[in-house]
Amino acid sequence: CRFWEYVLPGCDALGYIACTGTNVCLRARCLGQVGWFPMYCITEDYALSMELKMAGFMGKYLPEYLAVGEAPEEARAVMRQRSRWCKGHMQVFFSKRCPIIQGRLGLIHKILYTNGTWAYFATIFTSMTFTLVPFNSLVFGWHPVTFSSQFTIASTAYLVSDNTKS
Repeated sequence: CRFWEYVLPGCDALGYIACTGTNVCLRARCLGQVGWFPMYCITEDYALSMELKMAGFMGKYLPEYLAVGEAPEEARAVMRQRSRWCKGHMQVFFSKRCPIIQGRLGLIHKILYTNGTWAYFATIFTSMTFTLVPFNSLVFGWHPVTFSSQFTIASTAYLVSDNTKS
């Protein structure tokens, strides 16, 4: 998964603490100092990451699998999980614990700890855009995006070669 291979190591290099669900190791002393697992939102792992950072703790991403977690297999269960993640990010974002207003977080960490929330807002905008562009193209003949044959061949070759790596 690209999240574990690229995103988390990159965030780690910026000092971001990431408690990502089932695969995290913590010292009990650190947990105790931040009030144990946060109860103010339904995504306690995300909230705990931020609480640990604000308390001055440092984390380290370890690129080894030390535990095995379960992921939902059915589409309905995946949607339920993603919905919970969205609700949890919104609970934090629209509360007094919003990373943007936390003085104990630097600018880069304010951005990183709100990244998930911004992604949900951006999805709303991009979904509307991706719906309107084909509509305008078909109905009004307005083509804001055009592709050359060279671009089509190059992008297809790239996507095919990238998918064979997985």
